[in-house]
Amino acid sequence: MAKRGAYVAAGLAAFLVFLIAMVPASQVARRLPSGVALDGLSGTIWSGHARTLAMDGRSLGALNWSCRPWRLVLLEWSCRIGLQPAGGEMTGDFSGDFAGNLIGRGIRGTAP
Repeated sequence: MAKRGAYVAAGLAAFLVFLIAMVPASQVARRLPSGVALDGLSGTIWSGHARTLAMDGRSLGALNWSCRPWRLVLLEWSCRIGLQPAGGEMTGDFSGDFAGNLIGRGIRGTAP
């Protein structure tokens, strides 16, 4: 009986991850802090693109992201993020927990 319960729990967890993975990227824009705006969104919260990222009205360029949902098992999030300002390009891996801690690794690129 315990084995069956484990299978049911694993199935429900997989269903929830799949359900969350299908949330449109436009839902991200609604939850951004004041002063941060995304325009021209496409994709999902796990893998998407924004034509423009702006902070306090200043355009920083196009933004794309690809997240790793398996990290949620560790109660963390992890994404590869790319930013393309005019005349440059930056990429990096970012991860964090749900307490607000943020870590950036392998950040590389060029900027005007």
